[in-house]
Amino acid sequence: MRAYGSSDLSHHFIACVLITHLPAKVELSRNPELKNEPFLIIRKNRGKRIVLDYSRGIQGVSKGMPLQQALSRSGDVQLIQADESYYQREFNSLINVILQSVPDLEQGELGRLYVDLKGLECMYGDETRLITKLLEAIPINLRPRVGIADGKFPAYISAILAKAGEVKKPPQDV
Repeated sequence: MRAYGSSDLSHHFIACVLITHLPAKVELSRNPELKNEPFLIIRKNRGKRIVLDYSRGIQGVSKGMPLQQALSRSGDVQLIQADESYYQREFNSLINVILQSVPDLEQGELGRLYVDLKGLECMYGDETRLITKLLEAIPINLRPRVGIADGKFPAYISAILAKAGEVKKPPQDV
């Protein structure tokens, strides 16, 4: 985890915890033999098979892409049928662990959580301790990212721009 500087919680209120490629990371935990294998997780959508997620290192493929198009771009890959209820159960377990550190959170789409930081300084003293506690609650193999801002959308954008294990804030107004 990268070093993270302390600041006053009164300036930033929302943390977005982002776990990119959660289904792929869950599949890797469930099937360690996939570690060095390229794979696509597929699901049916309106009768067509599409990509739900994919392993690291696959280029030119995106979520929601038709399977045939993804196969033409990714070469020889393993296909895994999506187990969306399992991914959701794993995410719910993670939420329950995080709720031991914070009193409330809001779930976004799979792999995205929002935590209102206001008032938590009483529990943790400062933002650094709070975010450290939050990151420690998440298994390291999930490679979480955290963005902190005055609203959910800028916190989400900051989380997207953060690297795994990193906390990022938007630049201050110039």
